Formats: sequence, C-alpha cells, structure tokens
Amino acid sequence: MDFKEIEILSCNSFFGGKLVAHFLSGCENQKIRTEFIFLLLPFIFKKDSREILFSSKSTSTLYSTFLDSKNIKGRTSVAGLEKRLTYFQKTTQTSIIIAVQNYNVSIDEFITIKTRLDYRNEKDGHLQEFFKASHYLGKILSKTELFDTFLKLGLKEL
Repeated sequence: MDFKEIEILSCNSFFGGKLVAHFLSGCENQKIRTEFIFLLLPFIFKKDSREILFSSKSTSTLYSTFLDSKNIKGRTSVAGLEKRLTYFQKTTQTSIIIAVQNYNVSIDEFITIKTRLDYRNEKDGHLQEFFKASHYLGKILSKTELFDTFLKLGLKEL
C-alpha cells in the first residue's frame, strides 16, 4: 500500500470505524476505557508501529512491544505520538460514531462491542494488516491502566 492510499484511508471515518471494531474485538471482554480509542489511529497509521503490532503475540505487553530499551524500533515508533494524537483526534471521534452505528458498539463507562470481528476473515492482505494490528493493540492496551499508559507513552493530555 503506497503513501497516497494510506493518506486516503487515514481520513476515512468509515475505515476508522471498522478499525475501532477490530480494536475492541481484541480487548479482554471486548471492552476498554474510551480514552484508549484515541491511541488507535496514531499507532495504526504509522507504518513502524503497525508492523510491530502486526507481528505481536497474545502475550505481548505495552512494555515488550514499545518501551523495552532493547526494542529500538518499538521505542522510535512511539516518537511523535502526542502530535499524531492531536492530528487524528477529529477522525477518531467520527470513527467512534461510525463504529456505534455500524458495528454494534456501545459507550457508557467503557466502550464495548457485542459482536466480535475476526481480522482473519479479511481477504485483502493490506487491510488484514491494519485489522490485525488494531486487534493486537486492543489486546495490549486492555491489559494496562489508563493513567500508567499515558504516563509511560509520554502523553500529557488527551
């Protein structure tokens, strides 16, 4: 997938809504604090972090994936995260709305999905890469506390 295609997808809230659904499908109990959703697009649309997430395992943690000092690629993929978080904020908000409307997602204290999606059902290899990375980011972040995650990633605010 070339840069232009990724740029078009990154501004598409319908694609973002499906990414949110895959993210929630990876979360333990298919639920997570809503604030975590705002980390999804900044991680997924950066090639380095998407590739790292794509090769993650169910036992991966935030530390082993992105913060371990031995993992140079993981640590550099987090660089500029706060700026990307700001850039994708509006698209994330509309993606959440699309996910609620189209993928059986609900929001209260947590954001949850009732009908789980499986990234393995996607036939297009490029899209499957995005969906699998979203799934594993959900799995990783659902094992962490919100405050600790933002602190460890160097994020001051949402």
